Amino acid sequence: MESLGSAVDKKERIFPWLEGLFLGLLVLLLVAAGGETVRASYHGLLHSRVGDAVWQQGLMPENPYHAGAALRYYTLYPALGVGLGRLGFGPLWGFALLNGLAAILYAPALDALGRSFQLKFRARRFAFWASVLGFNAFGWFGLFFADSAELGQAPVFVLKALCWSGSPFYWDARLQAFLPKFLNVSSFALALAPALWAMAAATTRPVGGKELSWVQVLAAGFSLGLALALNPLAGGFAALCMASWKLPVLWQKGPARWQWPAAAILAGLVAFPFLVPAFAKAERSESWIGPLAVAGQAWSNGLGPLLLLLPLGILGWRKMEKETRLAWTFAAGLAALLLMFIPLPWGNEYKMARLGAVLWALPAGVCLQGLAARKPILAWALLALAAPTSIWTATAYAAWGNQEVRLPLRWAQGEWRIASERIANPIPEALLQAAENAPAEAVLLMHPAQPGSRVSGGLVQGNALAPSFRQSLFVDLPQIHNDRQEDLADRLDLLFGLYAGQSYGLSGPKKPLAEATALERVRAKFSDRPLLVLSHQQLQALEQALTAAGGESLANESGFSFWLLPPP
Repeated sequence: MESLGSAVDKKERIFPWLEGLFLGLLVLLLVAAGGETVRASYHGLLHSRVGDAVWQQGLMPENPYHAGAALRYYTLYPALGVGLGRLGFGPLWGFALLNGLAAILYAPALDALGRSFQLKFRARRFAFWASVLGFNAFGWFGLFFADSAELGQAPVFVLKALCWSGSPFYWDARLQAFLPKFLNVSSFALALAPALWAMAAATTRPVGGKELSWVQVLAAGFSLGLALALNPLAGGFAALCMASWKLPVLWQKGPARWQWPAAAILAGLVAFPFLVPAFAKAERSESWIGPLAVAGQAWSNGLGPLLLLLPLGILGWRKMEKETRLAWTFAAGLAALLLMFIPLPWGNEYKMARLGAVLWALPAGVCLQGLAARKPILAWALLALAAPTSIWTATAYAAWGNQEVRLPLRWAQGEWRIASERIANPIPEALLQAAENAPAEAVLLMHPAQPGSRVSGGLVQGNALAPSFRQSLFVDLPQIHNDRQEDLADRLDLLFGLYAGQSYGLSGPKKPLAEATALERVRAKFSDRPLLVLSHQQLQALEQALTAAGGESLANESGFSFWLLPPP
């Protein structure tokens, strides 16, 4: 899709790829220097376990954090990261390489969108740097108004100052700068490039009366389907824009009348297998996660990070060709409306500010190009205003990776293994071997406070030991992959009944719950599957219940034991 719309000279073909290589190398340098904490970021272990489930069970796996339930998540991105990791270097490096690829592809994809909006070569170069540097460019002024966090904490907390935390005008702490989306384990960054390429095809004007060929239009459809499969938010936004832009062709004569509906069908076919799990039917209850502590206000999420891009974009918009203004205005307006008025799970509407930044960078590039023709120093000085934000962001990630806290897992011999040297009172190796030999369809029960199962430092990883087991957890504490499960509160009550003799009390006060009763109810939930239960000699009531239920002790060491209970 590099040649859509018009012929470009060799320099125009190569330069965006050089920009992408620069950005990609910078991303890979930061994730390499940051260490495993940065590579795991906030969801690396979660995505790793989900990707394992896809590779083990296919495109419709059960929820590895809520056995017996549908996963309800889009599967292409975690499967890709885990698949790359299986080449020998582990899922976290797999996701890191995907982030590097996302950064490399972003530059030529944005360049293609800029060409489709008739931006000149120099304007597209400024647009790239404006999108990378200009997002949240004035955030560093927030350091004067908010309490600065100590370096070494998770960047989402350290960098809250860049979002003017503590002031009335604060925005989502995840809107730190544009670069971090390439540093976190997130499908959004990888979906940007195919989404932008698809949008570029939809806004490319005929040259000499010649429309796009079938191959080019279908390539756009495939690109859109890939974006949808990777991240439905980014891909869905691109689909809405393209549908509005190409709707008039349905009433026109010519091949375009059939090409674009065919492209839409192709996009659906590409995305469908990977999106089916996300829309699996299931009863839902209320969310137990609660409001996000880092979320900002809708209006400040849309204005704060764009304080530099908005005025430059408004000035540049006036210089854009009239034929392209309408399409651009619709896309930018759609991003703003979705950000302001459409709530998304876990506050994900904040990502619309990032999509808006990409769009506003295009007219900002036009403005900076004109300014550079008259006062080049001033044009680059405006972008240099973003330097403190970018430097502080990179510093925060490096400091986070240098902290002493390490993951409770390590990648060795092609699989996750519990890093016993990093955990006080870890699960003995003999038990881990027993679990590995236990049936894969068994339902795994362990106490949520098992050493190593929780990662400190604000990382949202769920049960951090889960990726080291083949079996799905009976239940996990509330997190994104089990939120709103209908029986989440009941399962937590049963789990704590097993290990503590009382309910968890998620949906009400704690009540006594005998271990034997809890075990009987757990077995009733899975009448056709065995249970794999991690126990300890101090849990005498649980061990007695397991023995009475006909459980088999697979291994015992250092007071720990793994029990296998056949289906009742």
